[in-house]
Amino acid sequence: MAHNIMGNRFLGSKPAWHNIGTIVSGVSAEAGVKLINADYGIEKLPVGAYNPATQEYIIFEGDYMLVRQPTHDDPQPAKFGYVSENYELLQNTEIAAIVDKIIDGTSYKLDTIGVLGNGETIFFCLENGTHSVKGEEVKLYFTITDKRDGGSSLVMLACPVRVVCWNTLSLALRTAQASVNVRHNRGMLAETNWRADVIVRLHKAGDNIITALRKLESITVTDTQAEKILSKIFPMPTKPASMELKASNDTMLIQRADQAEYHYEWRKKQAAEAKNQILTNYERLNDEYPAIAATGWSMFNAVTEYVDHQRGKSQMVRSRESLFGVGQDIRDKAYEYILATKK
Repeated sequence: MAHNIMGNRFLGSKPAWHNIGTIVSGVSAEAGVKLINADYGIEKLPVGAYNPATQEYIIFEGDYMLVRQPTHDDPQPAKFGYVSENYELLQNTEIAAIVDKIIDGTSYKLDTIGVLGNGETIFFCLENGTHSVKGEEVKLYFTITDKRDGGSSLVMLACPVRVVCWNTLSLALRTAQASVNVRHNRGMLAETNWRADVIVRLHKAGDNIITALRKLESITVTDTQAEKILSKIFPMPTKPASMELKASNDTMLIQRADQAEYHYEWRKKQAAEAKNQILTNYERLNDEYPAIAATGWSMFNAVTEYVDHQRGKSQMVRSRESLFGVGQDIRDKAYEYILATKK
């Protein structure tokens, strides 16, 4: 079963490809969980072993196992994984309550709920409608998923993928435009609720973001302007005066000059590579999507593709900096300089 749905535990506002589950709209996440029998309990039980020699049952202090309670269609308990004493467990009903908090505070609508495997994984997919940018429809989804196996985190992610099964959940996790992981440590429930509050506050600014992005679609960006924009975002470094120390007879000063030259050349190379990659992205986007060719929207997408997927760092670091660090700064500058070309 490629979908990996547990029994019939799927709810959708419209049918999914696997034609499994309950099709209904307008229900809360908490009501939906009960409707599809996803309100089973998961327990954190101490790990032990029976010693037949002594006829004693030994408890291994600090070791626990995650166990799903029996359900109407699976009367045997299911083992999910081993955890430590500090592991905090969220029940499906608790996650549903957090999802309802997000729905109540935003324009998101519950689209799907699904349970995967033996019940260790649950997902909630929310739809945020369809937006149009330069004639291109962009449907946005927000997904919360948790896998209780002892090694995974609860994940909140934004992506253009409607999650209806194991395959689409895997795709959403790979293609997420932004995601947050909440580890199963003590205080997890409080942290997840706090992050839900942040999401609600951010969403209230969401319409302003869409409006801001739509400003880019009416701006024409020529190849020459694209190069000028990138030269402002990635300016060539100033040659350091300490490089002149190479003419000195002092060994330490020469070493200092060599270091300065190395960093200067490295920064030059980084700036040039970034500009070339973004220009390559821009040319490809113009060819592949004629409707947005030579516009500020195409240019902005070329920059964000570089920031999110092509900078020379790990995906985890790129994701973090994309939201809060250097990546976001590059994006902000791109938006500012693209808008400036219209003046």
